[in-house]
Amino acid sequence: RVIGELESLGDSGENISPEELEGIVGKCEAVKECVVKEMGKKIGVVVYCDEDKQQQVRDFITEANRTLPLYKRIKRIFVTDEPMIKTSTSKVRRFLEIEKMLEEENKDGGTHGKQI
Repeated sequence: RVIGELESLGDSGENISPEELEGIVGKCEAVKECVVKEMGKKIGVVVYCDEDKQQQVRDFITEANRTLPLYKRIKRIFVTDEPMIKTSTSKVRRFLEIEKMLEEENKDGGTHGKQI
């Protein structure tokens, strides 16, 4: 079961904190902002970074996944060079960010987000 912003994931029954995974992804110096959210039955992340750092971020997440239990691994990565949508108190609007990425993925035939 995923706690925080995520709902239960898969059949493992384990608790997954998006803040924990965001903390791991945030250790990559190329990451400016990130949001972890359930996408279908997979854990996904939206990362804001410079365009020339996108591969560095993907590589970092791939390496980080190797240290995580299977049920906590990030399976979908969306990278953007646009700042995240925020509330008036500067909190990232998780739902809107995920919706925006999924819409873009649908527009370009599913090539926007990378599954790993």
